[in-house]
Amino acid sequence: MTSMYWDKESHTYEERQWKKSKVSRYDYQHTRNSLILHLKPSRRDKILEIGCGAGTWTGLIGPMCSKILAVDISRKMIKKAKEKSINSKFVVSDFLSLTTNKSF
Repeated sequence: MTSMYWDKESHTYEERQWKKSKVSRYDYQHTRNSLILHLKPSRRDKILEIGCGAGTWTGLIGPMCSKILAVDISRKMIKKAKEKSINSKFVVSDFLSLTTNKSF
């Protein structure tokens, strides 16, 4: 049920979430700056992103790290994320069901 909701939202999510208003644009800048400041991604890092959505942060962090494994329950969100991401592998899954032998 939840994945159907996010599939439907995938067409407008990024615009509404990060670009539509002054508040959303402020939230984008603040979140972006906080991610870079606290995550401090480097070319040696392998990152696990849970709930990647349309790939806003996957696209930002991907060029700064070695590899990202991005997980989301929505196939359509993953499709959008793939359009803007490098160094990234995508998995459609509920994160509680995700199994991997990789270290992050």
